Amino acid sequence: MQSLPIPIPQSGRTLSGFGIKECHNITGAFEYLLWVETSDLVAYKVFYTLVLVSLPQVHSITTYVVMESVKENQ
Repeated sequence: MQSLPIPIPQSGRTLSGFGIKECHNITGAFEYLLWVETSDLVAYKVFYTLVLVSLPQVHSITTYVVMESVKENQ
C-alpha cells in the first residue's frame, strides 16, 4: 500500500498506517472515495474524529458501513 503524504495537523504524522486500503478520485457528489478498514466501529470513530475531521482539506464526510460482502474479487 502506498503511503499518503497528507499531514495530520499537530501530530507530525501522515495518513499512512490508519487502515486506508484504497483512495480514489471520483466524479459526482464526492471528490474522493476512501476504503478504510478498522477492527470495529469504535476504532473507526477514533480515526474519524482524530484524523479525518482534523484535516483542513476535508469539508464534509459521508460514511457507509459494509454489513456483509456478497461477492468479492480476489
